Amino acid sequence: MAYKGGFKGIAVKSKKIKGLSVELTWDCSEGHSGDYDPTDPTDEPLLRFDVILVDGKNYKEIQDGSYCTNLKATDDRKLLTKAVKCILNEAESTIYLTEDKEVAYHGFKRIMEGLSWIKIENGKVV
Repeated sequence: MAYKGGFKGIAVKSKKIKGLSVELTWDCSEGHSGDYDPTDPTDEPLLRFDVILVDGKNYKEIQDGSYCTNLKATDDRKLLTKAVKCILNEAESTIYLTEDKEVAYHGFKRIMEGLSWIKIENGKVV
């Protein structure tokens, strides 16, 4: 059956880095070959994660912090939340603020690219 939309995003805030969070959304309506095609029985609605850093009222862009995943909008919500926490944990290990409050990171792009392959398989986040 084709997915009709209505996925409510999931956001998890960091307890280690003030203002850091990861959001999982279906705002871009992505599927396996670009835009999700509900007429294609092999296509699935894939979710995108965004790593976000807000300093007061200022949004700090984190380059390479947004990727489509293999997580589906139809996956179990508790497992999706677990996946977001996993992504956040990896982001926390690479992101830091310099003394002048600029965003800096070490190995961030490669780690985030790797997390784009995250999925739920047999009831587990892999």
